[in-house]
Amino acid sequence: MIIAVSCNNHKADNKRDSKSASNKKTNYFVKRVIDGDTFVLEDDTRVRFIGIDTPETKHPRKPKQPYGQAASDFTRKMVEGKYVKLTFDKDRYDRYKRLLAYVYIDGVFLNAELVKRGLARATEYKPNVKFSKLFKKLENKAKADKVGMWSGRYMK
Repeated sequence: MIIAVSCNNHKADNKRDSKSASNKKTNYFVKRVIDGDTFVLEDDTRVRFIGIDTPETKHPRKPKQPYGQAASDFTRKMVEGKYVKLTFDKDRYDRYKRLLAYVYIDGVFLNAELVKRGLARATEYKPNVKFSKLFKKLENKAKADKVGMWSGRYMK
């Protein structure tokens, strides 16, 4: 079951916009996915999912981690070449200058969906904690149900 949420997705908002992702619009075109929790918008803004951490696939000092490719593949399938709705919390950017966002597509809350599928860990980065309790609850359920990275099966 996919976690669906109500989100207003107006066709007029889906027009391509070359302005920076920091403006007031909410829908953005995803040019490419970097890994399970990071992607690039058409204006080359890098976006990092808030409140979650997927296993590494492209870290400069870490090897590929189990379930990292599965997380990347899921994110790519869901958002690459599509419009997503982004919402924000208190801090807009991280220390790497990536835009921090809660990501939605077709009413699906992707940050939560990745945790629910065992493809991401709930990771609290204060002050962006709006959904921390939800993410932790979903992680605990994924662990209890032995889903994804919590299954005990090794997967690249």
